Amino acid sequence: MALVIADIAKADSRFFLKSEYGPLSDAWPAMSFSLPHLVTWLHRHYRPGQDFILYTGTSGPETREPDHRSRLLSLLTIDLMKTYRTEQLIPPASWKWAQEHYPGQWEYAFWVVEGWAITNMPLSHAVVPDEYEKIGRYPHRGMVVEITGEDRRRLLGLDIGHLHLQRQAAVAEAVTLTSLRGTPDLNAEAVRIANLVFNRVKASDTLQQQRAPERSAPSDLVLSVGALLMRTPLLCSLCGGVMSIVPMNRLLQPSPDRIDSKNGDYGPDNFQLVHLACNLAKNQFTVAEFKEWLTLASASVVAEQGGSERDD
Repeated sequence: MALVIADIAKADSRFFLKSEYGPLSDAWPAMSFSLPHLVTWLHRHYRPGQDFILYTGTSGPETREPDHRSRLLSLLTIDLMKTYRTEQLIPPASWKWAQEHYPGQWEYAFWVVEGWAITNMPLSHAVVPDEYEKIGRYPHRGMVVEITGEDRRRLLGLDIGHLHLQRQAAVAEAVTLTSLRGTPDLNAEAVRIANLVFNRVKASDTLQQQRAPERSAPSDLVLSVGALLMRTPLLCSLCGGVMSIVPMNRLLQPSPDRIDSKNGDYGPDNFQLVHLACNLAKNQFTVAEFKEWLTLASASVVAEQGGSERDD
């Protein structure tokens, strides 16, 4: 049975046209880009799990296959939770070719969650003439253009075929939004911890926080937290004790902590998960100061337990 775009789209799905030098394939199974502000634009307009990117071949010789020029090539969905370096997502031979022919371009990429080939590859100006006319012009060059109106209606009737793409190691090993959502408790905990961080970042500009360092956090923090929560065993980075995602004792739940409290960044080099109790105890103090306190507190507990045993 033939599949058309309308079969996989939702009533309010958006489609964004992007020019490429070839179709989505195992040779290039990622959506690469050169302009950093495309990330910001997509975060504002593209809805993961609902919207689509549509590839059109360019009209010039940079699209190597003449049959791909000015034609609709591929449909895909992408994961915006993490930006990769393109060389992590494509085969080494493809990256070598890109550096030889187009050095400095397409350094960054999004992971393609799912992809489809456009059957028969129709001419772009025959299906989406309004948006195709804009794609190579300022300010759309290197960006994407939303497909609307009659262009969108014609697009929905195109025949497509599902692509089974080979995943590179960086994606196969990464925690993705899809895998997080497949584990409700893990997803909820990752979102909870990330929101705590984002709220702290937001509060760092308020009057009450003027004496604290200005704070920042990466946009893909949910995935970073999810990866930390999946460690086995899940241990507190301060005391070394076991943590669990949904503990009976709230003081033992994972809590976000900056390794260097004087550094406001929650990036991967300054971020760890610790018991809530340990985090409260450490506060703004250094790890060395916390461990000094922990040694004394542990000794007190041991002495108290020993005294209780003698009383028995």
